[in-house]
Amino acid sequence: MKRKPRPISSPMLVTRTLVNTSMELKERAAVNAFSMGYAQKAHFDILTQMMNILLVAGHSDPSRAHVVKYIESVIKPVLSSIKDRYYKTDKFGVSAYEMRTLREFVNFNLNFWLCQTTRLFNECCAEVNAFEAELANRRKTA
Repeated sequence: MKRKPRPISSPMLVTRTLVNTSMELKERAAVNAFSMGYAQKAHFDILTQMMNILLVAGHSDPSRAHVVKYIESVIKPVLSSIKDRYYKTDKFGVSAYEMRTLREFVNFNLNFWLCQTTRLFNECCAEVNAFEAELANRRKTA
């Protein structure tokens, strides 16, 4: 009997290195936009999408529960504070603590995904993209 080859995916380290300019630089640019005072909704959306992808990954396996804890206890309060401030002032602003937390968040995101498979990353991205598309459709019909 002939063995059927398993589908494989490249390690995240390889994938992350190949597409580093389109991922990490985009994430760091979003954080820098907040530090320099020219942040827009698109920059905030990048950070919330990072958070959502990490949450999906964290909920996918009990061994990744630390990710959910980190997001729930550290990142969500910071992003909520930024969003609340935006609704009050119509500007995206951050405190020194929030800025430091956002910078750490990008590093956490990078380090987490370097230890995961590309397949997991793609599945999490697909789930978040499907959810965002569903939200967009609901907003159109509402």
